[in-house]
Order: sequence, then C-alpha cells, then structure tokens
Amino acid sequence: MVVALLLAACSGPGSLPPTPLPTATAVPVATLTPVATIPAATTVATASRGSAAAPSSTAGRPTIPGAIGTVVAASPTPAPTQPVSTTVIVTVPLPPPVSAPPAAARTPAPTPTAGPLASTAPLGLAYRIAFVSNRDSTDDIWTIGADGYRLVNLTHAQKTKGRDSDPQWSPDGTQIAFVSDRDGNSDIWTMNSDGTAARNISKTKGDNLSPRWSPDGRRIAFTASRDGDAEIYIMNADGTEQTNLSKADGDDLQPVWSPDGTQIAFVSERGKKPRALYVLKLDAPKTPARLAAPACDMSNPAWSPDGRTIAVVACVGADGKGSLDPTQHVVYTVPAAGGDLAAVSDAKTESGGPAWARDSASLAFWSYRNRDQAEIVILVAGSGVRRTLPATSGIARDPTWSPDGTLAFTGGDFVIGQLFVADASGQVRNLVNNSANTRTPRWSPQKSP
Repeated sequence: MVVALLLAACSGPGSLPPTPLPTATAVPVATLTPVATIPAATTVATASRGSAAAPSSTAGRPTIPGAIGTVVAASPTPAPTQPVSTTVIVTVPLPPPVSAPPAAARTPAPTPTAGPLASTAPLGLAYRIAFVSNRDSTDDIWTIGADGYRLVNLTHAQKTKGRDSDPQWSPDGTQIAFVSDRDGNSDIWTMNSDGTAARNISKTKGDNLSPRWSPDGRRIAFTASRDGDAEIYIMNADGTEQTNLSKADGDDLQPVWSPDGTQIAFVSERGKKPRALYVLKLDAPKTPARLAAPACDMSNPAWSPDGRTIAVVACVGADGKGSLDPTQHVVYTVPAAGGDLAAVSDAKTESGGPAWARDSASLAFWSYRNRDQAEIVILVAGSGVRRTLPATSGIARDPTWSPDGTLAFTGGDFVIGQLFVADASGQVRNLVNNSANTRTPRWSPQKSP
C-alpha cells in the first residue's frame, strides 16, 4: 500500500511512459509581449484540458527568458524553419474541459526517421543530460550530450535484472544518485558519472525513493518506508547515518532542499489528511512549518534557486478562489517564508511539473492544450507573461533547465517518448529519435567532455 501511495504521489505525465515524434525543426521563438499590450484581435484562448505538460522565449536573436547562454549544436544540413505565432498566451475563458482518454487509448505518433542531431563542431566540454530509457529492453540510466552525441548507457553493464530510475547529479557533477530494484526492493544507489563504482547506499528493507543531494553534496535526502508510513530520511553521501527526520502519522513524500541547505520542503498527509506542503529546518525537524494545506492533495514542490518561492501542484480552488475540483490541477507558488498560494497556470487547463530556471526568472511547467497535446509553458516570474515552446506532437512533460538556460523535456505518448532540447537560440531539437520510452531528463551541473 505504501509503495502505491509513493507511486501515486510521484505520478503524472512526467512519470508515465512517453511516443516518437516527428523530426524536430529549428524554430525561431517570437518576441515576448506583455499581456497588457496585446491587441484584443490577437488574444487566443488556450484549448481544453486532458491529463498531462511546460517553457518559452524572446526576440531579435530570440532567447528563452532566464537563458544565460547558448548550447552550440551545428548541423551540416540546417534543419528547415517554420513560422511561429507571435501571439502571447493569456488567461481567458476557455471551452468546457475535455477528459483525457486513458493512456492505453492514445494512438502513438509515427516513429521519426531522422537520426541524432549531427554536429560539425569539435566534441569539447558540454552539459550532459541523464535520463531513463528502456531502449536496451529494461529501464536504465543513460547520458547524452546536448549536441546529440556521446549517448551512453551507464547502468546496463552493471546488472542482469532490475530497473533503474530517477537519476540525480551530485552538485559537483562527479556522481549520479538513482533508484534501483536490482536487489529486490527499491534502494538508493550512487555511481560515478561515467557509470563506474555503482553501489547500494541505502541497503534496507522497504522501498527507498526520491534521492535528492544537499547543495553541498555531502548528504542525500530521500523517502523511505520502514515504519509503516513513508518518512523523510537523510543520510551521508556514502550511506552512513541514516536518520528519520519526519516521524509522523501518514506518508511524507517528495523532499526538496532549500538552496542554502538548511531546510527541506515536502508534502505530507500527516493526520491522514490531504497532502499539505511543509518545510522542516534541519536544526528542528520535529516541528515542521505547514505552508499550505488545502482540502486536496499537493505534490511536486520545487524550490526557486533564490530561495524565496516554492512552486507546487494542487487542485483548482486550493487557493480559496472558486470551488475545489480535485480532478483538475494547477501550478501554484507560495512564499518560502509563508503566505498565500498564487495560481500561475490556467485554472481551465491541467498543468504540473514546475521547474525553475537557474536565475529564478522563469518557471517552466507542462500544460494541456487539448486532449491529445500538452505543451511546455514558460512563465516569466512576476510578469504574468506566459509563452509556449514550439509545439511537438503528443504530450510534452518533464521540463528541466541547464545552468546556461537551455531547456530539456520529453514528449510523445506514454509508451514511446523522445528527448528534446530548446536552446537559447530558439531551436527545439529531438536528440534521440527512437521507439523507446524516454523520461525524467536531468542536466549535469557542470560541463564535461
């Protein structure tokens, strides 16, 4: 039962299987226009919801808001370009929502015929992406360069059974923590960033999930089911001194560190109530502060890099504005020091998976446009301006930012998925082009060969 609760808490478009998409094209991203200046004739309503998707950009030589650099990905034969609408997506009344069909009922997109992104540039230092793929018949941890080269299966040679998931880079980029069930139950493992020296560091009965490195790289927070409920634990990076921090009646899930490493945010159903958002201080873990407690479950907390704000997902009406709708989800923000929830995604469109850019100026999330398509939306923090990335077929999800402002995400259906990058020049490219399930991309914190 606890495992089911854990999986349910982490569920959503990002955790389900992804569909091969058409060959990616280079797309210039249009100039951001403040909502207040949009002519009425160009305002467009977003489409009705489904059940799963997230970011965007600016002008001249277009850049994504919050981007602070460009990943070079030259190609011998430039990809064709296509015009993109300059219309800014604004919050307006929408048609009645449409329920999403079950994942199994969706028709997979056709398999792309193009290969990996070509490059004529030397293979120098670059940020890499760790992700999960079953292209070698089981779920393994892979890495790939942002140019589409250096695709490596890090975990296939380590085992003869089991599945690996949830890769998380250490802050110095030398190690990757991940979850594996190769020893029977789900445990936290670490390995060098080249796949060597893999070892089980949790080694306990019960499932251990959601490993998250402390900002200084010395500790790992995680969720463990050892006493009947899921609790927030912390341990040294070598697996020693495993300590239960939460110790409450009800599951505590999805830990995320504050940028200064002194606090951990998480969601909890303590008291068997709907999952609320809590923050505990490491010097006083027994008395966590409750930041938000609506009458519906909250999930997927994401702490902004400047430490001021936490993004979280909850149902429509969780902010007290309008009736509660447990079947429809919205991205909210709340001050980390306490305050009111503020909806930042459209209340008429199913949204989730918030991810902050490194400079905290942009928040990406996925959002449904219609029953068969979810897109990546970027909110320019504090402005109310929202832009969508150039559309890809299927359900976009799992947005994640590199240190230089490049955005990676997955797209497709929930059986076959592709890995995309949207760089600071406004290009969206498919890096993998295969018929496997690709999901949960995570950028390396530093460049490497």
